[in-house]
Amino acid sequence: MSTELSLPTARPTRNKVTGRFLPGFIPKVKGKKWEEYYSQEAIERMKKGWKNLRLFQPKTRPDIAERRKPVIGLKKDGEIIYFGYSGAAAKWCGGNCVNVRRCCRWNLERKPFKDSHGRIIPDKFRTYKGIEWFFESDNYWMIRHKELNK
Repeated sequence: MSTELSLPTARPTRNKVTGRFLPGFIPKVKGKKWEEYYSQEAIERMKKGWKNLRLFQPKTRPDIAERRKPVIGLKKDGEIIYFGYSGAAAKWCGGNCVNVRRCCRWNLERKPFKDSHGRIIPDKFRTYKGIEWFFESDNYWMIRHKELNK
């Protein structure tokens, strides 16, 4: 009489490449509340962590939405340069599209310009590579263009 020892095949629960659970895997804590498998101190620590995460992560990322906005550049002599998006503007001036968008955003919000000593300089606009950048939808570039051409 021979008895064979057989082991059940070990089925992996996670994808080795992505680390995600495979289809059909049911976690042991599914449908349970935190109080059933965590202590009260652990729950408070987790809630505190989620609260801090919400403080430091903005709800929206306006930078992504601004990538395809048309951009207007104003030279000091009053010449208008139109670009379909900030990447083309950065390529033209030999700079970085993030800095172009930052200037557009600062000029859109009309934040006061401060010098290195913290003093506010009135009627100063953010420039990048010597050009004032505005979003086309801002329409403040038209007023600024009239001021430059006086």
